[in-house]
Amino acid sequence: MNDVLMMNHRKSRTAVRLVLAVCVFLFSVLAISPVVRADNQGDPPQWILDKEGISRDDFMTGREAQHRDRPPTESEIADKIKKLTDQYISEGTEPLIAQDRAKRQVYTEERQRKARYPYGYDDSRHGQEKRVFHAFREKYGSGSSQLASDLMLKFFKVIDTPWDGWAAEFHRRQEVKDAQDIQQRLNGKHVTVTAKTGVEGKFFGSVSKKDVSKAIEAAYGLKIDKQAIDMPNIKDFGNYNFKVRIKDGVIADMVVEVVPEQNN
Repeated sequence: MNDVLMMNHRKSRTAVRLVLAVCVFLFSVLAISPVVRADNQGDPPQWILDKEGISRDDFMTGREAQHRDRPPTESEIADKIKKLTDQYISEGTEPLIAQDRAKRQVYTEERQRKARYPYGYDDSRHGQEKRVFHAFREKYGSGSSQLASDLMLKFFKVIDTPWDGWAAEFHRRQEVKDAQDIQQRLNGKHVTVTAKTGVEGKFFGSVSKKDVSKAIEAAYGLKIDKQAIDMPNIKDFGNYNFKVRIKDGVIADMVVEVVPEQNN
């Protein structure tokens, strides 16, 4: 008897653990998914639209058409009937008559919607693409099939790009912009580095990338990694051209003047 009770207890504990695991999994999916792709259901950043070559107006046309005529749920139908009923009552219609009128209007619209889809509403990607394509063709005229097709592809490319991909692209663009700002501040500018003198005031020692990096920071308040500096081997006083490779494809051309160190 005890063995049977023990076995049943173990089975119940296993079942509880399984249920808890399923609940945790579902919660994680529901909690994380909206965060990852939340912006895909909202308004994308303007630079994303610019990158894909679609205007915000065209994007909103596609957004409106994507799920156009989607079958309403029972609660949505009930809400619509209630709103129409309240509207008719506010206009002076008797409550019972207002409710009957609202029901007839909502159910008539639903019958008309179903009539447009005799084989059922297709909310697959194919069905969405058809609705978006036809929306663009209606917007730009019957002779715009190629344009409508191009806009449809661009619309879904924006929709399909997850937010983390947008964020990565945003940070990449921001890094390029920051590098270009530094380039504008340094390009064509001049820094001065002092060097020791030997016998008869001749150049002694050398000028390193570290020396030039410190000179840039002192003059312009910018910390530049010495590895980003491309300069010739300096063994004398004078002016020398050098480059600062801020980022791939973003380079500032500068001049360093090497002068004798002043001895007190």
